[in-house]
Amino acid sequence: MEHTRQPFWKRALKCGISLFVFIFCEMWKMLARALGQTPEGKCVVTVKFYSKNGDYWIGLRRSDPEEYKRQKTAFAEEIIGILEEKFSGFRDTIEETDIATPATYHRYTNNWQGSTQGWLPGKNLIAPSPVDAIIPGLQDFYLAGQWTQPGGGLPMSIKSARTVAQMICYKYHKPFVVSK
Repeated sequence: MEHTRQPFWKRALKCGISLFVFIFCEMWKMLARALGQTPEGKCVVTVKFYSKNGDYWIGLRRSDPEEYKRQKTAFAEEIIGILEEKFSGFRDTIEETDIATPATYHRYTNNWQGSTQGWLPGKNLIAPSPVDAIIPGLQDFYLAGQWTQPGGGLPMSIKSARTVAQMICYKYHKPFVVSK
């Protein structure tokens, strides 16, 4: 294939991918250990890429599952190679690799184009949500989740659920109390 001769960063830009590499090994060690997910002396390394090609990955998984797996594996190998250049011996420390694409998120969440987040506010960072927690005409029905506030993901889903709980407490004149 022609694209394999191009440098990785050129292919990434051409595919609409912005590269964000987060290697907070010490932070992940503490968090994962606290959650009982990582044994002493181990850590989790997370490498994230954001793609605007959700439809491509979703379509590829549907139409050619073997090619989908091959491309995921090749992509992971290329990233590991880049990290190996920066951190000698990195490849030898890997015990497990998990690769998620927009097709993965679409499969498990049915989110639009495999999105991992909700909506972004655009230029106005303090814009109100386009989706309100209260829907006119529905009594005692509230929306909570990553699509109700900017950002999205699990933290925003939890925050929006907390906000809805506060709204209900306020409506019924009950104190909002958080217990440990």
